[in-house]
Amino acid sequence: MKLSNNHDNENTTRSRAQVGIGTLIVFIAMVLVAAIAAGVLINTAGFLQTQAEDTGTESTAQVADNLNVITQVGQVGFDGVLTDESAANAPENPGDADKIEELRIGVQPAAGSNDVNLAELTMQYVSDNEFANIVAGHNINDIEDIDSDHFAYDSDGLVTDWNQSQFEDRENDTRAGGDTDPTNIVSVPGEANYVIEPVKAEDDTDVIMTDNTDRYEIVIPLDDTQTAFNSTEALDPNAGDDGIKKINYSTANSNIFDNSSDIPDDETIQPGLDLLKEGNNVELKITTEVGAQTVAFLQVPDSLSADADKDTVNL
Repeated sequence: MKLSNNHDNENTTRSRAQVGIGTLIVFIAMVLVAAIAAGVLINTAGFLQTQAEDTGTESTAQVADNLNVITQVGQVGFDGVLTDESAANAPENPGDADKIEELRIGVQPAAGSNDVNLAELTMQYVSDNEFANIVAGHNINDIEDIDSDHFAYDSDGLVTDWNQSQFEDRENDTRAGGDTDPTNIVSVPGEANYVIEPVKAEDDTDVIMTDNTDRYEIVIPLDDTQTAFNSTEALDPNAGDDGIKKINYSTANSNIFDNSSDIPDDETIQPGLDLLKEGNNVELKITTEVGAQTVAFLQVPDSLSADADKDTVNL
């Protein structure tokens, strides 16, 4: 009997030991699972925190890194006339001097804004009759720069020769290399462009607003002020009352306009936005590189002065 009792006690002890080991294994497994779960939670929390910080920084930039529109004017000109006073002067035609040929939007950094790169803006242009996305470009038809080095005229004021180098394509855009000189920002084939003109800046060859005192103008050329002879018209003082005479182009020689029916290719001719008429409205949404947006509403007066070419009016 004593042997039997000892055997039962030994079995009981072994059973308890096995249960204890099993419980320990389960406990260790539970600890491991809890540790893994805690690690996952910590990683998830860290990811969410980082994402929240990035989103907050991005949202702050979109609100803070913006620009303010301080002036908005339009330049009154003649419909379809390219003016070069040194070569030919068209007789005034008051009937055509009732349209806006250029928009000039004065901007400054918003309060507390970081640097704003004006060469990286995108603009959504919506008028009564037109929609366009506008990007930075260099105004290759800068009226003030047209001279004998760029164009040659015959006795009637028609263009006979032009400098192809003035019509650069996208490949020559130097912005990718960090060059922000306004004179090096070239037109983009197939897109409407705006031009940047420093008004008050620490460096007038730079298009990045870095100080609250910086002032720039965003210039949006309309119609044939966008490119040279975009509407296949040039000045001719002897052409009649309107001072306009149709001309044709040749691409046989990139530097010559002649009587052929060919026209320059799309690398040369840029699309122009329509001239704005009396009473027209424009909504201009300006988006910076970081996504901050400013909206300007422009309204052409119901009556435009026809007294002189190049008058400006508030819009």
